[in-house]
Amino acid sequence: MPYCPNCLFEYREGIAVCPDCGTALKPGPPPVSGSADLPRPETEPVVLCRISDSTEADIIRAALTEAGIPCALRAHGPIQSRLVVVTDGHAVDDYTAILVPGNRLQEARVVLEAVRSAPVEWPEGMEPGE
Repeated sequence: MPYCPNCLFEYREGIAVCPDCGTALKPGPPPVSGSADLPRPETEPVVLCRISDSTEADIIRAALTEAGIPCALRAHGPIQSRLVVVTDGHAVDDYTAILVPGNRLQEARVVLEAVRSAPVEWPEGMEPGE
């Protein structure tokens, strides 16, 4: 099975490019811990944030990509076959982690803050309270 050398996720045969970061996949399994093929520590993926809203995660990923920062989304929750507590139809621990290279973390935090502090531009006639 091919894997992404950036995210270290495995994909089924026939997939050539990582859908999370756009990196060309390499053949075979990802390297194991302690292998010389593992990314250098400064480029290992680290968690930038955890988001419970998948649309917000997609917006943050788009902003990071536009800024030239590689990133990957890793979903956690019921789609990963985990048992979770469900209230009001939503899994309590269902979230998406956004991963960036460790050496780009500070830069990614600036982009994240810009996204979160940007004013919301509502389409005409769809403003809240109407």
